[in-house]
Amino acid sequence: MENIKKVSVIGAGNMGGAIAVGMAAGGVVRASDIIVTARGMESLGKVRMAYPEITGFTDNAMAVKGADLVILAVKPWQVRDVISGIRDEIDYGGTAIASVVAGVSFEDLYGMFGRTPDNPVFRIIPNTAVSRLKSTTFIASDREDAVISGQVDAIFRSMGDVIWTDERMLSCGMALASCGIAYAFRYMDASIRGGMALGFTEEEARRAVLGTVEGAVALLKAGNTMPQQEIARVATPGGYTAKGLQAMDDRGFEDAVLAALRASVG
Repeated sequence: MENIKKVSVIGAGNMGGAIAVGMAAGGVVRASDIIVTARGMESLGKVRMAYPEITGFTDNAMAVKGADLVILAVKPWQVRDVISGIRDEIDYGGTAIASVVAGVSFEDLYGMFGRTPDNPVFRIIPNTAVSRLKSTTFIASDREDAVISGQVDAIFRSMGDVIWTDERMLSCGMALASCGIAYAFRYMDASIRGGMALGFTEEEARRAVLGTVEGAVALLKAGNTMPQQEIARVATPGGYTAKGLQAMDDRGFEDAVLAALRASVG
């Protein structure tokens, strides 16, 4: 196949819509070369409100014709019916296929398409920050192809960080980054509520927590350090920070985080 220029995103839900918007913002794929589909016009309208140049369809079969890359972004229980509606319309010689559908393996996809596609198939696990070009995205491919893989990498790297991995590690990547963004929000939500319990207004607490998290990330990136190193610089033995950390340990903070990750792996 030639260079990936035209991309069809099948499904304009939270993830599919975020990918379409992120691609347009990332600039590797022109907004006018992006097609996104949905059952109704409301979801399409949200995507096209951000980038009117994106084309919206309610017909999946029409959307995949002539596409260089088809990204499946539907719910796991919808993917079989969606594939059955597009598999006879895809030009397997000129189209690469990617799936962001959780828990659907390469073998599952082959079975649903009724064949092993000619070009590489990709399983991709982004998170919703993809729309803000801040996703951490895990990608696995079913075979080696430096050219096509390089183009897929460029598309998703324009929307954040990309980590290539084996298929067997994708569920772990999903727990760490795709589900993990919700766990980060849960900590932030708890901190905001805690700030309000201490007497701050919601807006004051929100500003403080967002700024603190942003600052923590900046320190880790600037120093190429691990969190424990930065903690050691703040937590003087016997000091207030150390007391707070001990209170978190006493209530099983780290165990709770690990339990959440393991539950997300399934």
